[in-house]
Formats: sequence, C-alpha cells, structure tokens
Amino acid sequence: KATVASIRSALPVKEAVLCHTGDGGPWQKRRWKSVPARVEGERIVAAMPAERPKVAFVMVTDVRGLRSSSEHLELP
Repeated sequence: KATVASIRSALPVKEAVLCHTGDGGPWQKRRWKSVPARVEGERIVAAMPAERPKVAFVMVTDVRGLRSSSEHLELP
C-alpha cells in the first residue's frame, strides 16, 4: 500500500524518504528505518513497509541539502 503526502516547495526536492519505526518507548531510543520515496510533482509517494510501523513521517531534502519533515503519523 502506498503512502502519499502533499508538498509545496519553492526549490526542487532532491530526495524524499519515509521514516518509520515499529518500536515503542522513548523516541530517541527507537530504531528508525527509512525507505526511498518518489517525488511526483507536488506529491511524495512511498510504499508502506510490510511490517506495519507504529509511527511514520516523510522527510525531504531540497537541492541545497536542507531537510524538512512532515508531522509524524501514529498508526493503530
């Protein structure tokens, strides 16, 4: 299943990833993984991992190398 996020950026996006974890506990101690995402115009599209995560968010990197992320999504 694909996850989709909308994006508006004045500069081109060089890279996008879906960051996720299946771990609980303090955020800093969780094992975070990332999978590549595709930039399709004003959308970011990524495949949700087969192992359903508890939390996920999208992170993008623009052509300057600056990063920005979405709010996190907690999955039931």
